[in-house]
Parts: sequence; structure tokens; C-alpha cells
Amino acid sequence: MLEYLQITPKESCITVLFILIETAMQTLSAAILAQLLDNAAKQNISLTFWLFFLNAIVFGVFLLFRYLSMKFRIYTVQRMVKEYRKVVTNQISDLDVISFTQKSKGAYVSSLTNDAKLVESNAFDAFFAIVESVSLVSFSAIALLNFHPLLMAVTLFFSVLILLIPNSNHIKNILQIAQNRLSKANEQYTTTVSDLIAGYIDLFQQNRQLLFLSRADNASELLKNQTVTSGYTINRIEFLVTLLNVISQLSVVFVTVLLVLHGAVSAGTLLSVGQLSGNIFNHLDTISSTVTKVQSVHELLNCKNSHKGLKSAEEIAACDSISLRGVNYAYDCHSVFHSPINFTIELGKKYAIVGRSGAGKSTLVNILCGNYPDYQGSILVGNTELRNLDRNRLHNFMILMRQDPHLFSFSVEDNIFLGASHHPEDLKNILDACALTDVIRALPQGADTVLNPGKIQLSGGQQQRLLLARVLASGCPVIILDEPTSSQDKETGFAIENQLLRSPDLTVVMITHHMNPVLADYFDGILEI
Repeated sequence: MLEYLQITPKESCITVLFILIETAMQTLSAAILAQLLDNAAKQNISLTFWLFFLNAIVFGVFLLFRYLSMKFRIYTVQRMVKEYRKVVTNQISDLDVISFTQKSKGAYVSSLTNDAKLVESNAFDAFFAIVESVSLVSFSAIALLNFHPLLMAVTLFFSVLILLIPNSNHIKNILQIAQNRLSKANEQYTTTVSDLIAGYIDLFQQNRQLLFLSRADNASELLKNQTVTSGYTINRIEFLVTLLNVISQLSVVFVTVLLVLHGAVSAGTLLSVGQLSGNIFNHLDTISSTVTKVQSVHELLNCKNSHKGLKSAEEIAACDSISLRGVNYAYDCHSVFHSPINFTIELGKKYAIVGRSGAGKSTLVNILCGNYPDYQGSILVGNTELRNLDRNRLHNFMILMRQDPHLFSFSVEDNIFLGASHHPEDLKNILDACALTDVIRALPQGADTVLNPGKIQLSGGQQQRLLLARVLASGCPVIILDEPTSSQDKETGFAIENQLLRSPDLTVVMITHHMNPVLADYFDGILEI
């Protein structure tokens, strides 16, 4: 929590200061009531009206600082939430492919939405609520002590009960279990609905919309049931705390009545004590429940910003080959390849990987791109083992065009360059190389046209060429293409492959099921697996 407060030290300090002034005015107003009532009973008209106007001024100051504290509180909390999301996104960006795919995309979205909302309400907002409650309790306790020490003693006794009982280990465990179950239910709902929406077109084409509706409804029902169960648990604990609160206030008021009857305090004290004890017990209730909320998101708050910088590594650019020696890979103790792979890729040359479906072609290129570091054997990039290379440098050296990459809701140009700086001439050359010049020119805003997933602006073959353009724009000297022209007509596919294979600066590794005999002579080596 302290880590997030340090992000906005100035705003946090100002917010706390305004809260202190606000609660001090609230307590002062309650204390003035005793004098106001006593002077009214004595028919001291002038002093009564003077105290009334003083109380009105105190209320005005209270309202002013209440407004200011809430304003700063909103801004500060949102700054902290933004930093929390930054920590989560940094953690995601640090994951390799294997680690990333261990969780569903819905789980990552849930971390940035549901979990962030939970942290906002149960930690950041809760912190300032605790500050407000603690300050109000402290000021009210001082005021009660000034009225009579016995009042403070009785209040202290019941305060200990209110703090200890709801915060017992048994109750905290019950709340933690309920919160964990609710968080998992939210994650499961998000994952299920994301999966259904992603595959809606497949369901639609087979008239299976009823399946979509029933599965979505079942997921919603499970979330509702878990939310209700958690709500019931919290409600029972809150009822216990409220019962303690009521008993405590009645007890303090009863002691005050006895003190008034014995002449130890004035009758006006009864009015102030009722309000001050209410402040103490109500806000002790708030402190107790809010501390529990903070504890419930303790694990989420403890995620650290571990964004990694570049590690020192041998310069990849100095290497002239990639050597595979005895390379194999196993899924559940079963080898992917029939025999270990021995092959050398020399920079600047062109290679093909040929094999039937399921032979392990995609596994091999994922190994080459650093996605599967637990391979067997050795892969030397220059003189350095592949698994020991810093992945950021590796990705600047080698790139894979996957079969199912993603087009973002960006402009065509941004989808190609992904934020990298470039010259207008670079865009023109890449569009020409991928036979996209006429296609992009026909779009409403040309290369500035935003690709909207809800509107079909490019055909499947055109999208594949756009993704190939992204690979070329990366500037990587080694490109690996997984069936790069599978969605193209024969003439366009041949033209693109021919141009890639004729490029003298590129090292090309192309995966294919069937070798085009016309292009076979362009390859410097063919690996059959």
C-alpha cells in the first residue's frame, strides 16, 4: 500500500490534511451542541444565538473541506489504480509464450478490470476511509474525555470489543474464503463469456445460438449464486458488528444519564455524547470492516512491478549462422520429431521446412523463436546457446509470422509498424512487396483507415498479406514464415514468395506442406521432418 501512496505523495498528504480538518470540524460541532442546549435551557438568548451561528460557521468549514478532500481523494485513488494496472501489464509483458498461455486471455482481462476495481474499492478508497474514521474516532474520544473520564472508559471498553470480535482469525478466514471464491467466480464468468463471444460466428453458422444463450446464462447463474453466498456471509458479520455498535451506544448513553442525574455533567452533555459516541462506534465499525477489505486484497496488492530491463548478452548481429544439433522436443514424454534434428541456417540464405501435418514443423519454429526454451539438444546462434539469449534481442533478430496473428483496431499503417518509427518510403516499399498498394489505396482513408473488427474491410488473403507486411517492417534479418501464402490465389502467392526468396538481405525460413517446384531452386537448403 505504501508503494502506491508514494506515487502521489503531495496529493495524498493534502487529502489526509483535508480529512483531518473535516473531521475536526465535525467533532467541534458536536461539542458545541452541549453548550448550545445548556444555554438555551438557562434562557441565555444572546449566547445561545452566538453559539448557533458559530456552529453554522463550523458546519460551513466542514462542508468546504469535505468537498476538497473528496475531490483530491478521487484524483489520488485513480492515479493509484493506474499504477496498479501498470504493474499488472508489466507482469504480463514479462511472460514468455508458454507462461502466457497457461492462463486464458479472459483471466488477464479480469486482472485489469475486476481485480483492479476490487483493489480500487477495497484498498485505495478503503485507506482514505480508514484515515477519516481514525481521525474522527480520535477527535471524538478527546471530546468525551473532556466531558468526563468515565465516559471515555466505557467507550474504550466497548471499542475494544468492536475491534477484536470482527477481526478474530475465525471471522477473517471466513471473509477471505468468501472473497477468494467470488474472485474466482468473476474470473470464470469473464473467461466463459469471452470464449463464447470469440466463437459466436461458428455457433451462428450452425444455428447454435441457443447454446450461446444457455452457456452464458449458466455462467451468469454461477456468478450470481457465488455473489449471493458471499453477500450473505458479509451480511452476517456486518449484522454482528451493528449489534455490538447499538449495544455500545446505548451503554454510553445510559452512563451519561446516570452522570446527569448525579450532577456530574450538564444535561446538554447528553446530546453531545450521543453524537460523539455514535461517531466513535460507527467509525470503529467502519475501521473494522475496511481493514478486513484491505486484507482481502492483500495478495493482489503484493504483486510487484518486476518489469525487466535488457540483460547483457552477446551481440547476435555478429553471428553468421544458426546451428541445430540433436534438437528434439517432448510433449508428455513423447518426442515430437521422429529423429533429432541437425541443420544449419546461414544468414542471408533461404530455407524450407517441409513435412506433413503433425510432423512438428510449428514446434520447430517455436523453438527457433525462443518460445519453447525447454528443448533438448543445442541451438547455437553464433557462439551463444539460444536459450541463454535475452529474448528482447532475439526478437529483434528473428521473427515468426504465425498462422493466426492478430489485427488490432489500429490504422493500417500502425498495424504494420506497431508504433516503430519509419519513413513514408518504407511504407510504400513494404506495400509494394506484399501486393497491397492498390488494396490500401482503395480504403476510405488509405493507410490511415482504422481496421474495425466489426466491419469487414479486408479479405482473408489481404489480411494475411498485411500481416506479412508487419513481419517485413520489423526489420529482423531472419524471418520465419508459417504457410505465408496459404490464403492467396496461386498467382499472388507465387509473386510474394518469389520476391521474398530473391531478397538478398533476408534470411528466410519458410514452412510449407508442398514445395512449389518452380521455387525449389531458390532455396539453399530444405529440411524434411
